[in-house]
Amino acid sequence: MSTSAASTEVVHTGSIAHRLVAATVVAIVVPTIALGLRLLARHVLRIRLYFDDWLIIIAWMFKIGLDISGSLLIEHGMGRPAATVSAADLDAFLKIQFTGVIQYPLCVTFTKLSILYQYRRLFPNRDFKLMTSTLIAIMIMWCTGVMFTGIFMCTPVHKAWKPFTPGSCISLVPYYYGMQIPNVITDLLILLLPFREIQRLELPFKQKIGVAAACFLWVISLVFGIIRLAVLVELKNQGHDATWILVNPAIWTTIEPAVQITCACLPACRVLYRKYTDRNKKQPNSERLRSLSLSSRPRNGTFDGSSVGETTISGSWTTKDHNARPVAKERDVYV
Repeated sequence: MSTSAASTEVVHTGSIAHRLVAATVVAIVVPTIALGLRLLARHVLRIRLYFDDWLIIIAWMFKIGLDISGSLLIEHGMGRPAATVSAADLDAFLKIQFTGVIQYPLCVTFTKLSILYQYRRLFPNRDFKLMTSTLIAIMIMWCTGVMFTGIFMCTPVHKAWKPFTPGSCISLVPYYYGMQIPNVITDLLILLLPFREIQRLELPFKQKIGVAAACFLWVISLVFGIIRLAVLVELKNQGHDATWILVNPAIWTTIEPAVQITCACLPACRVLYRKYTDRNKKQPNSERLRSLSLSSRPRNGTFDGSSVGETTISGSWTTKDHNARPVAKERDVYV
């Protein structure tokens, strides 16, 4: 019996840290470029930064902090067998890993709050705002619950990075389930939330498809969230070599928020593309260009979605139950 149990414990050799290094580099570069394009779109179109822009900037900052922690984990033994890691490195490894219970939920929460506040700005109907407010409250409660459960996972707290201290800790696997399952569910809700409003937009069908495609980008985040959940489910069957078995969860922990930030910023690419392609059109005064024309904005100052004369673009797309607002054929601030 004991021989069989011992044989199931795999002995690891070498290093797989390069996997996390590659994932970390990609997870830093891609969302940074996407965020840069979003801010560039604001600058080019002379549109002030909205609240959702600031939220995504904060999310990106937590993402960078998460990647710095991942790099430090590699330096202190991540990807190598625990037997080859010194006691000092293992102590540092556990302390750095502990910071993830704060940085990850904050990064994910600020990203999703950015998406939800963007939806509130673009679809300001009362019932829709109520739904987004409910999701915002759920995200804040999820973040608070995940952080406090992670911080006080062990009694006393410092047992989390000093495992030989007398006391007790909750199991990591149920904690990961409680963290990731609601995360995937909120991804699904955010994906489905705007489609009823998109159907009610007073836009040509082709433009509705473009708006729907921009919102549907969030399905990528949902897929990566499900993959991360599957990786965490498999963690219980991977043994007890922490510095080795936590590599795959660490990879998906850095990739998932990177994908979320990128999906939140990608619509800016569409706006910039249209801005520079429309500039080359032979008919600059066409209806299609009116929403991107800088001439409808004050020369001095920034555009905030309010009235600027006859070419007013309302603060949101006009929907069928929002007839009091000026009709806008397209929105140039969906970035």
